[in-house]
Amino acid sequence: PKYNIAREKPSAVSAITNINRTGGIAICAHPFLMNDTMTICGKRMTRLEFLEYLFDHGLAGVEGRYTYDKTSYDGDLSKDEIFDFVTEHFDRPGVIISGGSDYHDDAKKGVENMRDIGECGLTMKEFRRYPRLAGLVKGDNK
Repeated sequence: PKYNIAREKPSAVSAITNINRTGGIAICAHPFLMNDTMTICGKRMTRLEFLEYLFDHGLAGVEGRYTYDKTSYDGDLSKDEIFDFVTEHFDRPGVIISGGSDYHDDAKKGVENMRDIGECGLTMKEFRRYPRLAGLVKGDNK
């Protein structure tokens, strides 16, 4: 935070395009921290419509497991219900459902229940279900 530099953020489609162009795997992180509705390119969309829009523009996956209980998420769904929602809507050929948690510094102000990196991820069996992810694993990690 002490080096908080104002910057212009790229659009989601621009980010996806660049991730794909460079050989990465574009996955939308913690979709339930997005607004329930938003305006994109002058069109009002629900979160679900926005994610479908992103898939139409090269998104490879969506995060299903995340530490929503340790964030600013103020919705009514539990972490498990969010995972079930994501699975119900996006578990289809070619779509990756990911999981994980990021890390925001032990000293982050106002956070009593800190996230640990990787605390809300996929099992190795779930991870290996996706050929694009399984190819990232070396050795026989079960």
